[in-house]
Amino acid sequence: MFFSTIPDKERRISHRSRTLRVESLERRELMDGYGLHLSLPSVSALVAEGEQPAVFAQQSSVALVTGNVRNDSISRVGEVDRFTVQASAGQLFQVAIAPNGNLNAQLRVLDSIGRVIVSAASTQTFARNFSAGTAGTYIVEIQGVNHRSVGTYRLGLESLSRPSADAKALPIGSIANGQLSGSVQVDQFKVAARAGQVFQVALATQSGLDATMRVYAPGGRMLLEATTKSAAARNFTATAAGEYIVQIQATNLTSTGSYRVGVESLSSPSADAKALSVGGFNNGQLTGSVQADQHRFLANSGQRFHLDLAPLAGLNAKIRVFEPGGRLVLEGLTSSARTYNFTSSIKGEFIVMIEAANLTSLGSYRLGLRRS
Repeated sequence: MFFSTIPDKERRISHRSRTLRVESLERRELMDGYGLHLSLPSVSALVAEGEQPAVFAQQSSVALVTGNVRNDSISRVGEVDRFTVQASAGQLFQVAIAPNGNLNAQLRVLDSIGRVIVSAASTQTFARNFSAGTAGTYIVEIQGVNHRSVGTYRLGLESLSRPSADAKALPIGSIANGQLSGSVQVDQFKVAARAGQVFQVALATQSGLDATMRVYAPGGRMLLEATTKSAAARNFTATAAGEYIVQIQATNLTSTGSYRVGVESLSSPSADAKALSVGGFNNGQLTGSVQADQHRFLANSGQRFHLDLAPLAGLNAKIRVFEPGGRLVLEGLTSSARTYNFTSSIKGEFIVMIEAANLTSLGSYRLGLRRS
């Protein structure tokens, strides 16, 4: 443990044989070769009645791993908690803190040579991003502002340029259920993509959870952001091959609740897409929020098709048709039987996607395909 009584403000240090004199804007201290002599006010003059004297202590550094949330505390005035982060050059991070009690938290991030690259303070939950300019060990410091407050806190770290250690795979055509159970919790899902592949990612929250969904490309560039208290869907295009991050968190970083997140490919059929034959029918059932059913069929350029959609049991359904490559060629909403017509402009495998108009309603439907 390291103790210091010398403030970090402007200093001038001059050497004299056996005497080292440290001059500060706040006070002057004299250290000789045999001891340390300080000219300071008494402790009673510095500390109000009932307060704990400041000791300005730093704990030994603890490793902070991406994807983890730590519960910790500043238990005495002047304490500084230090955490190490191992970073690759160019790696992008999000660090978040939720102070509790009377803690007015000061968060600082120091780079591999000790320069402060992030400094923020609040009694409320907040998050900051930082980028590692060079590879090495970075330090996250937590302390009370002016070394005067104490309390507990939760601290979380996520990698944004590549998936965090606890990121879960989200296969195309699948839906994952998640639970935000505490402040600063962030859930990450990783999606493997080809360059140019087009996706739809959808989020539905429960119990009034106000959640934010973000998608990051390899390297950390944010491609989309959506906030919802019910359900939302967004499209994105993979700019390069690699693993993309879908990140879910409470919008205020403190609320808790459950959610469902799903991903579909729009430029080529998802893995679970069903074949739809000309002259045939497929029956479908939407059994949960953010479910999207895909049906695929082959077409030649210039062919004219008729799609017959019949939602059942009051389902208000959305139908969309995507040509190879992901371009939308038809879209409609209906709660009763209806026929949609379109002409294929290119040759290849087309996608018909059926989902609830509000992304949350349940029900069954019947889909048919005819050709003129």
